[in-house]
Amino acid sequence: MPEPGAEADRDEVVMGSAVTARASAAEIAPELTVDQRIGRAAWHGVLVGLVAMSALGTGMGLAAGCDMVDSLGLGAFAGVWGGPGFGGMLGAILAYARAEHREGGHEVTAVEAGGRTARHEAAA
Repeated sequence: MPEPGAEADRDEVVMGSAVTARASAAEIAPELTVDQRIGRAAWHGVLVGLVAMSALGTGMGLAAGCDMVDSLGLGAFAGVWGGPGFGGMLGAILAYARAEHREGGHEVTAVEAGGRTARHEAAA
């Protein structure tokens, strides 16, 4: 266990007798560049978005009173046209934000935020 205040490379959770560890992306695939990690995260987002939007569309069809076949068609349509775009963008943005944070990050200024930021409000 790391000392209090020290940053840990892994988050460990003890559940009964089993220990699960969440490894960082650098530990899983240290040979990948940041761009490759962003691309991989985008593809994972595409798959998750496709499945999530398909399930959501199917559920909405069933809730609206459609039969199962029509609901599956609605879910497939929503999944194909809505899931990959949203999921891919979200996956890539999250991977990019993680990479920025690891490299020191980019502090948003008041001009970029379109006005005063919460940090500027606290200082005033």
